[in-house]
Amino acid sequence: MTSLKKERSSNFSESEIRLLVDVVIKHSKIIECAKSDSVTWKEKNNAWTQLITEFNSATSALIPRTTKSLKTKYEGLKKELRKKKAIEKQELFKTGGGEPVKTTFTDWEEKLLILISITCEGLAPINDCDSAVAERYLPTLQNHNLLIYYFILTGTKISSINELAEAKIALSKMQLQLTEAEMQFKTEEHQLRINALQNEYVLKQKCLEMDLEIKIKQRDVQAAILEGLELDNDKKRLELQKV
Repeated sequence: MTSLKKERSSNFSESEIRLLVDVVIKHSKIIECAKSDSVTWKEKNNAWTQLITEFNSATSALIPRTTKSLKTKYEGLKKELRKKKAIEKQELFKTGGGEPVKTTFTDWEEKLLILISITCEGLAPINDCDSAVAERYLPTLQNHNLLIYYFILTGTKISSINELAEAKIALSKMQLQLTEAEMQFKTEEHQLRINALQNEYVLKQKCLEMDLEIKIKQRDVQAAILEGLELDNDKKRLELQKV
């Protein structure tokens, strides 16, 4: 009896992964569409057919990839990336003190982060507490609210994922400048508070010295009055003795 073994495709190389991410981004509007009606499914199938053609024509592999293998790999990349982001978030909010372990992302992971965070998860609401915390302590590609504000303030128009990534980098630089300015402001504010406390201490010391000087003078005056009264009494006693 002859045993039939299922042929296993080779592992994806780094260049193939980058290419897959790039071609998926090109068709992401259809592939990552949240709709599930028949028309959308047909458009998705057509998009994957076009995507597999573009992918295989851009590679030099002897055995072309199938649509199934690309879909499986793409879903696997997203799954692993979400796990990586979850670990990053756990490190950020873990208790016990110490600096969180910094998570690094490759260039294609950065692109895919933008894609799955905006296309799949949607834009975060303005009052989203978790989003606000993340934006303050770890600027990432999911800073949707800040990106929106950045687009409005600068009038930037985004027509591709790459332009969105560049806008995010520009936004991160702005955030860094704001953070540095805030730190400088807090440093100056702290120094002003210290100066105010020092001035207050000096004034209190001067007031205490003046109070002490006044009390000494009052004591001297009282002593002089008493001395004068004693002299008057002595004079009166002498006069009475003469009489």
